[in-house]
Amino acid sequence: MNKPISMFSPERADPNQPIVSRKQWLFWLGALFIAGCLLLVLETQNLLVVLGGALMLFLTFLTYVAPAKMMLFAIIFSTFIPTEWGIKLGSFPLVGPVRVLLLCFLLGLLFRIIVRRRVSYALSRLPLKGPFLFSLFAALISTLLSIDPVRSILSTVNNPLTHLAFFILSYQCCQQPGFWKLSKRVLLWTAFAVCMIAFFEEATHFSLIASVYPEEEPSFRMGLLRVRSTFFHPIALGCFLDLVFPIALAEWLLCKRITKKIVLSLLLFFMALSLFLTLSRFPWLILFIELSVFSIWWARNAFHRKVILAFALTLGLVLATSGLLLFRGSLNSSNELNPFGKVEGTKADEASSEYYRFALARAVWEKLDGPRWLLGYGPGTFHIANVESQYAGHEHLLVAADSHYLKVLLETGFLGGLAFLILIGIAISSCMRGAFRLEESKQVWAVACLAGVIGFVLNNITASMYLLHPLPFIFWLEVALVLAMRIRRANEDTII
Repeated sequence: MNKPISMFSPERADPNQPIVSRKQWLFWLGALFIAGCLLLVLETQNLLVVLGGALMLFLTFLTYVAPAKMMLFAIIFSTFIPTEWGIKLGSFPLVGPVRVLLLCFLLGLLFRIIVRRRVSYALSRLPLKGPFLFSLFAALISTLLSIDPVRSILSTVNNPLTHLAFFILSYQCCQQPGFWKLSKRVLLWTAFAVCMIAFFEEATHFSLIASVYPEEEPSFRMGLLRVRSTFFHPIALGCFLDLVFPIALAEWLLCKRITKKIVLSLLLFFMALSLFLTLSRFPWLILFIELSVFSIWWARNAFHRKVILAFALTLGLVLATSGLLLFRGSLNSSNELNPFGKVEGTKADEASSEYYRFALARAVWEKLDGPRWLLGYGPGTFHIANVESQYAGHEHLLVAADSHYLKVLLETGFLGGLAFLILIGIAISSCMRGAFRLEESKQVWAVACLAGVIGFVLNNITASMYLLHPLPFIFWLEVALVLAMRIRRANEDTII
């Protein structure tokens, strides 16, 4: 059995004991005071700059002192504050509260890693270290040929560097007593608040996002409002609910108190209803797949493996047939984009999302040529890469990456796409091993994480939500929990 290694302390792994000595407290307070004085001298006429700099130093300090709580705070904060809410600084992306918080989080965590002893030993035994480093290497190499190097560097910091930092911290924290219980409360209460805001939006047609972005118009489908709560798009809300729903279901399955079971039943109902109100078909389908994962696990002792395999094959056939019919109905029989040949009596709905995604796939394939096939156009450059497609007799500039995998392929080429698929594939396989090899008391959580991970990976086929905070943070938290449970088998109460 591997001995768990923690970055909380050089000698012990107990986060409840003090981790900052009196000298370190004095050092940080002195640094904050000196930095504040310098800011006052340099920017005496700009109080906002002084307060902003002091706040950033304070958030960095809090990350150094309490990284686990700051990580959960970052998840809550990025759920209710839009990432793109900010101000434009030249060629840089919008700088807002979420990006500032994540920068402070990275700086505090980096300083903590540098200061702590034995951390290099802990990182050397980190799961998924190789795939993460391969993905980071591919992003850096692609940046060398980027059409916008500054944007690509910032995108690399956002992913995979920030995701790696969250995974490292999640993996370390999940080995500590009580952390997963705190994480569950945070996720479930956050989901409840998101659902209440969605119901308010449905009842009043008032959107918080629309108040932040006045140019954004409400989205309707079949005459019904598509709610998005605190997220930029209804599909993003659907992805969030698909990530948290399995956690709530696992808590409901393990709960023995009647009162708590009733409360969790209401929460599950609220989440399912909010998901329905998004009117997003693929997140609906993902919820069905997640429930199927639970059903297969629950019936693993009652059915023969061949029966489970037959069920999985049938489900795959149904999904493939549904996708085929969707494409067949939305593409013009005489259009060159149609891969099904002539279909009499059909008419293209060129405004449909299915038509757009197929046109996007073809345009990305044609856009890559020469060295771009290997290295792409640079991380974060999809919307400025001039991806064009011709249909309905007009040229269209495709700026919406309605598939994250196509986005990765265009931006980082075959090398980056391969690195990303390896990373995601190993994460899924790790969760699958945990779901069927852990002790009975831990398997239900591993299955919940497996369902959420599979759901998020599939959701990104028809949307690009992997970079939309806090979705990737919840995704890597679930992966880290399963990996931590596999290490801490000796003590069943350590994780859950």
